Amino acid sequence: MDKLSLEKELDLFLKNNTIIQLVKALHIPDDSDTLTKDRPSIVFGHSLSSMEIFELEKRVKKAENAETLEKFVQSMFEKKQASHKDLQDAGISKEYWHKLVRGKIKQPSKAKLLCIAIALKLNLEETEKLLRKAGYSLATDVTVFESIIGFFIEKGIYCTNTIDEYLVNHNQPTLFSIE
Repeated sequence: MDKLSLEKELDLFLKNNTIIQLVKALHIPDDSDTLTKDRPSIVFGHSLSSMEIFELEKRVKKAENAETLEKFVQSMFEKKQASHKDLQDAGISKEYWHKLVRGKIKQPSKAKLLCIAIALKLNLEETEKLLRKAGYSLATDVTVFESIIGFFIEKGIYCTNTIDEYLVNHNQPTLFSIE
């Protein structure tokens, strides 16, 4: 795809907020989607509202299925056979990476996680799962920066120089400058 076509496609992608539609179309279940609708009204002789039971089931299910952000990024790093150079090219220092996988960074920014998604060459579904581990989503409150990154992830274009060029063209911070 030539540069002009890519720029036109990106502009249309941004204008239509396409990233939100694409992420919603993935149908990645929330914790609440996996719970049953039939709920008992009595638990150990105590009457609980269906909302209280639902909340309790939701918390238990979440705890049972919890894979930490740290484990997820480490498993993706190994699965994608990424290198520290890949991380560095996307603005992720070795120090930052090691702090993240050791759980020393409790709440990485959404933008930094998107840089990690680029570095690890995650597809859109993997990227959304990564973001959800930290409480984010590309389906809500999407900035221009996030939408541009989503566009390149959807296209399978992970060249940081190319991405940075388009970020600069749209007055956005480059991958390497994200804190």
